[in-house]
Amino acid sequence: GAKPAAASFKFGGPKKESSPSTDYAPAAAPPSPTPAPTPSPSPPVLAPAPSPSLPPLVNEASSISPAATASSAPSSALADGEREVARLIAEGEAEAAAIESSAKAEAERVASAGAIKANEIRMEVEAQLASAQGQLQAERQAVDVARAEIGRLEGIRKATQAQLDATFIFDFGKRGELDGMIKGVKKEGEAAKKALEAGEKASDLAEKAVAASQSALEKAIAQADKVEAEVGKEVDKLLSTAAKKAEAARKLGTQKAAKARQQAIPIEKKLAAS
Repeated sequence: GAKPAAASFKFGGPKKESSPSTDYAPAAAPPSPTPAPTPSPSPPVLAPAPSPSLPPLVNEASSISPAATASSAPSSALADGEREVARLIAEGEAEAAAIESSAKAEAERVASAGAIKANEIRMEVEAQLASAQGQLQAERQAVDVARAEIGRLEGIRKATQAQLDATFIFDFGKRGELDGMIKGVKKEGEAAKKALEAGEKASDLAEKAVAASQSALEKAIAQADKVEAEVGKEVDKLLSTAAKKAEAARKLGTQKAAKARQQAIPIEKKLAAS
């Protein structure tokens, strides 16, 4: 029993010694890993240099197939055609807008001139009427003043006459004084009556002037209304004519655009077929 145990111990001993020597042999050589990394990075650096992303960019710009060139030409022509269509429509719209704007400005000018003329006609006659009415008022006031003066003088005359009648018949001085006062009042009364007559005549004339001014104002209003009506017709005509011209300009632009679009149809068909 003791012999096999000694043999197994003997076999296991040399195996343990040989295996550690094999494991430590590569780790014990530190200089060899340093040269190994130096050659290994150089292939990766050379590999990215001929990157496949750069050649395609060069090829896209320089080497275009004839088929691609043929298809891009109609596409460009079609885009040009669409731009021309849009330009023609915009041109028609711009011309129409210019016509409408010019007509609107002219219509405003005509309307303003007509309104000024109509107002001038009215204002001139209204001023005449106001003047006549002012004159009539002044004449009526003069008449009222004359009548009031006549009434005042008549009152003085009556009072003086009553005083004279009550004065003693032989009181010649007092009676003479009162008699002189009565004569003076009568004289003033006569002047007041003449002023009243003149005032009434002037008042009658002023009333006639007012009536004439009112009649003239009615005619002036009718004339001013006629001017405004004529101006209104002229403005309507201007705007109507401008609207027709603007519509014609838009229509022409649309027709030109339609023609340009018709010319683009073969290109569209060519694109659809390609």
